[in-house]
Amino acid sequence: MIQSKKPESPEQWASVFQNYPYDFFIGVIEESIINNFHDDEEDKEQLTPLHLLIKYNKNKGKAEMMQKMIELNADINTPTSINKTAVDLAYEYKNDNFLCEIIWGKIDNNNRDLKYQHSKILEQLNSETKKKKKYIKEIESFKGRIVKMEKEIKVKSDLIENLKEKNKKKLERSINQQQSTLKNTVEENENLKKQIQRVNKKIEKYIEEKSKIEEHIKKYVQLIKDEKRKVIQLNEKIKKINKK
Repeated sequence: MIQSKKPESPEQWASVFQNYPYDFFIGVIEESIINNFHDDEEDKEQLTPLHLLIKYNKNKGKAEMMQKMIELNADINTPTSINKTAVDLAYEYKNDNFLCEIIWGKIDNNNRDLKYQHSKILEQLNSETKKKKKYIKEIESFKGRIVKMEKEIKVKSDLIENLKEKNKKKLERSINQQQSTLKNTVEENENLKKQIQRVNKKIEKYIEEKSKIEEHIKKYVQLIKDEKRKVIQLNEKIKKINKK
């Protein structure tokens, strides 16, 4: 069990720091800078460590702290530090007592055991990673369902078009035939009327069937909207997790 006694030698500092992720060190230094130098700035959220370094360069201690923040933050001006690990960071800065004590104050809060704190940090990181994987898996599932419903809508739409064309041609043929027989006897004329009635019933049946298909399409469209909204909500959750 690691005791929460402040390290004294560079080796002890490195031994403690190597248990923490690189992002933890960046967060500690960034938080310290914000707490110490941003309080009186109206546009503090707009300031970068580089701005702060320029603003406080008359004070050697503050300027050095700002410089370290710039060195640690790979997003600002040192892309090569992206591949650094917490172990690299621990050994690189283990001789800087000022920086080490700032970090120590963060990890030794309330004099708790360091091993316990480290396990809690890892537990939180693992939990957030699992949540993110779960949301990504759900999103992929929703995307699959959306693709399936879009295919079904296309099938229904094609069916409607086929029905339209089929009945249109059939109706045209029937009308042409009936018009030619209309010139015949009254009896033939009566037969023609009956045929027209049958055609009209078929048309009504087609219209009824078309309406049913269109209702199905409306339902699938609404389902797709609902699934897409779920995808957006899950993406928002993932963004929140990434911000943490």
